[in-house]
Amino acid sequence: MSMPGEGDSPPVNRPLNTSASMASLGSDRDSHRLSGVYNDDNWSISSNNETVYIAEISTVQSSDDLQDVSSVMEFPRDTSQHPKRSVMPPATTTSHLTRPSQNGGYVAQSNLVVVSSSGDSVTTASRERTYEDSSREMGRVPSSGFGDSDSGLPPSLETPDPSVLGSTEGGRLDYLGGSLDNIVDDGQQGKPLSFVTLFVRIPAYIAPGQKGRGKILKCNYSPHATVFEVRMGIIDSIQRETLMPVSNLRLIRQMKDGWEWLEEPACLGLHDILTEAQLEMKEVEHHYRDVVINIPQINEQVNLEYDQFTLVSDIVESVVKIHEVELNASSQSYALYHVRHNTRLAGSESMVYYEILSTDRLELKMIQGRAKMVVLTVDIPEARSQRKIRASLDQTVGDLMSTLIRRLTDISERAWQYFNLYLKPRPGRRTKGMWMEEYKFLSSYHLDEQDILEYRPKYRLFSFQLRIYPPITATSIFGKDDDSISASGQSLGLPAAGATNKPTLDPCCPRLLVDEMTTNKQVVELLCNACSFEYPASCYGLFDHNGTELPLDKQIWDLVPRSSVEQQDTNFCIHMLHRKIKISQEAEPDSEMQLPVDLSWPVARMRDLMCRRFGIRNPRTCGIRCRGARLLLDRSMLKQDVTEGCHLVLFLLQQQDLFEENFSPSSVRSGVESGMDVDAMSVVENHDPALWEQVVLDCFPVAAKPVPNSILYYSNNLPFWDEPPDADENIRFVKEAERELVVAGTFNKLVERLTSSDVSDMDFVHTFLGTYQNFTKPEKFFLKLQERYLVVRPEGMPFKDFNGFRTNIQVRTINAIRLWLDTAGDDFVCNEAVLQRILEYTEDVVLIDWPRLAGGMRVRINEIRSGQTRKNRRATSLAPPPRPKMPASVGTKVNLFAFDPEEIARQMCLIDFKIYSKILPHEFLNQCWAKPKYKHRAVNLLRMIDRMNTVTYWVATTILSQKDKYGRAKRITNFVQIAEHLHKKENFLTMMAVLSGLQHSSIMRLRKTYDKVERKVMKSHNELCELITPGKNFRQLRALQDNAVPPTLPYIGIFMADLTFIDSGNDNLLPDGLINFSKCRLIYSQVRQIIAAQNMPYNYEVIPSLEDSLTKMHVLSPEILGEMSLQREPR
Repeated sequence: MSMPGEGDSPPVNRPLNTSASMASLGSDRDSHRLSGVYNDDNWSISSNNETVYIAEISTVQSSDDLQDVSSVMEFPRDTSQHPKRSVMPPATTTSHLTRPSQNGGYVAQSNLVVVSSSGDSVTTASRERTYEDSSREMGRVPSSGFGDSDSGLPPSLETPDPSVLGSTEGGRLDYLGGSLDNIVDDGQQGKPLSFVTLFVRIPAYIAPGQKGRGKILKCNYSPHATVFEVRMGIIDSIQRETLMPVSNLRLIRQMKDGWEWLEEPACLGLHDILTEAQLEMKEVEHHYRDVVINIPQINEQVNLEYDQFTLVSDIVESVVKIHEVELNASSQSYALYHVRHNTRLAGSESMVYYEILSTDRLELKMIQGRAKMVVLTVDIPEARSQRKIRASLDQTVGDLMSTLIRRLTDISERAWQYFNLYLKPRPGRRTKGMWMEEYKFLSSYHLDEQDILEYRPKYRLFSFQLRIYPPITATSIFGKDDDSISASGQSLGLPAAGATNKPTLDPCCPRLLVDEMTTNKQVVELLCNACSFEYPASCYGLFDHNGTELPLDKQIWDLVPRSSVEQQDTNFCIHMLHRKIKISQEAEPDSEMQLPVDLSWPVARMRDLMCRRFGIRNPRTCGIRCRGARLLLDRSMLKQDVTEGCHLVLFLLQQQDLFEENFSPSSVRSGVESGMDVDAMSVVENHDPALWEQVVLDCFPVAAKPVPNSILYYSNNLPFWDEPPDADENIRFVKEAERELVVAGTFNKLVERLTSSDVSDMDFVHTFLGTYQNFTKPEKFFLKLQERYLVVRPEGMPFKDFNGFRTNIQVRTINAIRLWLDTAGDDFVCNEAVLQRILEYTEDVVLIDWPRLAGGMRVRINEIRSGQTRKNRRATSLAPPPRPKMPASVGTKVNLFAFDPEEIARQMCLIDFKIYSKILPHEFLNQCWAKPKYKHRAVNLLRMIDRMNTVTYWVATTILSQKDKYGRAKRITNFVQIAEHLHKKENFLTMMAVLSGLQHSSIMRLRKTYDKVERKVMKSHNELCELITPGKNFRQLRALQDNAVPPTLPYIGIFMADLTFIDSGNDNLLPDGLINFSKCRLIYSQVRQIIAAQNMPYNYEVIPSLEDSLTKMHVLSPEILGEMSLQREPR
């Protein structure tokens, strides 16, 4: 079609970018008979006497160029496709957008095609209208939803609504509708447009709403809008909200006889959607999901599948049908409840409308009449509180527990899984209390307001360490699937708290849920049966980690504090009951002693214990006899007829026996597999005495050097017990105030001094533990302590004297390890391997020799692993913090300098102390902060340095950011006041950073700015600067720091300067190879002051907004600061 008008440009075909609508122009859906031709202004309408429908389409788009947009929309003519509609009018419509108008607007042409019911085209009608302002003239149908457009419309309706053609005077939307008679009578005014309100339900897995339901999108559309347009608008809005691709969704509605998909070519009016409708968005393809439904009334569970068309009522009907007899379905009604959201699912809704996760459980409950409401009293001993709860008797016990959990925040959520409600005894009504079952209704307990309930743990989770020989494997505990059991013996498969999947089973630490009546004997029997112990349950006992046997008739709950809801640690262990046996060393009658031991141990473990008791250096050189027979090392003592009261004798192996013991065919084969030389293997097999020592050296490179009763040796570092007696060649002293101070020594001699049973020098101990990383590593230090613990009996020393000698050294060594863990726990934060080795040594060796000392070591190791190092155990003030000094009004944007200068100083103290307290002593050793290859050892110290530099440049940046000199003078005054308060609070570290910023070259040159600073402020500024003058090695600042009382933050620059001087002027090793311990003492004198300041934090209240501003500081580089300074005050 060509458009009239002279000088028009040729039409340009473009895709239609607005919606198309079709509707009958009648006031109702009845057909109208038309005769003749009607003319009304620009409309030209012709018709015959057949029933007609008029389809209208309008396209409006303002442009400076001539535009011509064409679009054709066809409807199917086969009415059989729509059995619910009496008439399906076919139509073909064409639309053109014409040229711009002469007055700056545009001319829109609407083209009507009138089609008869028989499908024959009758005539066409066209109309032109001139618009001056598209935003005013073109009406838009209001819409609501969760789109992001400014107009509130879904994105697909942001273009002008083509079904609306008319003016919007007075806020009314006019359209050319109604019968043809109305068109003639009303002319261009038309009738008010009525729109359709749609309530579209979105599946919860696509757009979740409140309380586990899907969202409901309310939107308004014209009846002329097509289903496709509505769907695309909704999809676009969903994608903007959820960022999920949902193009596979279609509109559907629920009819009396099932579901009906809305056909997209048709408009809403053709689907009888004229005023209001409830629709749903569903996937076209079937997708099945699983759901688990609990039936608390009969304590059963049903698994069902559902798709996007399944209603809640369908699920209820299916479940009731399965258990029709038990549920008495003929006389009772049931509903479905969502446990996690505590909501009832409406039977008429689709299942996909609710958020049902794979881990969720639904419950089928009986619908009762209006139940009686009671006010129940619930005691919560763990939270030391009592609650009054109004509850309906048709609720289940589980519902009441859910209400309690939501109201209580005193106990962690991970502990609630062990809690249950306990109905206390009531005189005259019940003599015994009872645990309430979760699935039962409250009405079944005949409760009233006089009853008192207790919400407390019904079970507690305990972990038990199994010290069983042979070790238990994962497949031997609870089969292959379950990893925790209840006290009744029923496998629970309980996952770790807060987890949804079962944890990896630790075969040495099974977990057990026990109730308050469970005895230790029942626990032992249950674990013995469940873990398939090799011997009967009567052979095993329950022990604490100090090795103390716990009475079997006691209840296990009595062994832990009642306030401990959940055991976080393995506090108990199971092992064989110890039986007393006699041990002695061959040819030494006075060495006989009695020991309680686990007879299930392998003989090799017993041999190691006996060698430690008798001072034998290398256990490989020894064997054990019982009743004259030599015991096999790899078998348990019980299996070799060792019983209580037996006598075991430790003897030295002869050369031939040594070969048989250590070079059996299996051990030789394993030696070859591990890289043993083939020639060496042949020497072993031929038993060549001339070369056997070299073979031993190749196979056992960590064996000992020759000493009495030993024939193995190694050529590495000198073993501890090969160190000669004290002499100037291995240790040197200097006398000071009637004390002998160590000035140099070998590593062995320093460790000997550390664990000496004759000398108690705590200054030496603290200095060594604080500086040992200056000359060794934690791994080597622990190896040396192990060597020291394995006391070797000096030649000629009687056993009676050696026993006391051994006891003193081993106890002092254990105390040294405990002190190491206590005072230098931070050494293990990044060194878990060493901590694990200490734990293993504690449980394998120390626990057997000194069980009472091993318990404390294990507790301390667990504290370090949980993050409770020395820094976390520092002292805290018992006094309440002072009240924060807040500004009169605080806006949304924080104005830092609206706060009182003292409050700013307080927050800076808190921020900087948090960083300072994390600095570890070893970060000050060997100038780690200044050497690139060692900087990874001084992470916290470098962070503190960066923080101080940031504060310095922040001060300068803040001052120069003020454009006028009065603003800069005001900022200088603010920082001087902050520095004064930092001085009063003895925070010399941050004070130095602030004053360094004021003394920056870009600030000091601002003479005009300083002229505007008050004299009083400048006087205070000069006094503070005098305190930090580096002259005479910071004499004034050193005096202030020496006299400071914690809490305080010293200026670490002084310590770093002193440590640099000490490290540069003193070598770690003296020329003769001895460790320079005098240097360590000088270093520790500095480190000790740093540690002392870390033990007492500042006691102020944190202001989050102010803390955030003082943490995220905006700073400029020194070069830019210099340029800005010249801009503010040119030379």
